Amino acid sequence: MKLFCALLASLIFASCSTSPRYARTSNIGVSKSAVVEEFGSPARTWRTGGRDHWYYNANSSRAEDKIILIFENGVLVEKVQPGISSKFDRLEQELEQSKSQKKKNPGKFKTLSD
Repeated sequence: MKLFCALLASLIFASCSTSPRYARTSNIGVSKSAVVEEFGSPARTWRTGGRDHWYYNANSSRAEDKIILIFENGVLVEKVQPGISSKFDRLEQELEQSKSQKKKNPGKFKTLSD
């Protein structure tokens, strides 16, 4: 019975933990290449206000599995996660707008390799 309770408690605590993928997010000040090395290519990218925004989503509905990394001059300057600020929601809306603009104006947007 004690073993069962211990296993149950472990399962409960594990399900409450943050995603290991983004819990160890790169430190502010690292380069884009360091982020790509750590997390791979972002799911989406866009540029506004002179800043590059990279959206990562671990194909999950959990908020902890999403993050937006913001770069200036190729250096990570800000990390935005859901629940930490309303900024994440605003940036996700911006991403959706950029996707719809891209569909309306194909060829006017750069990819990561450009």
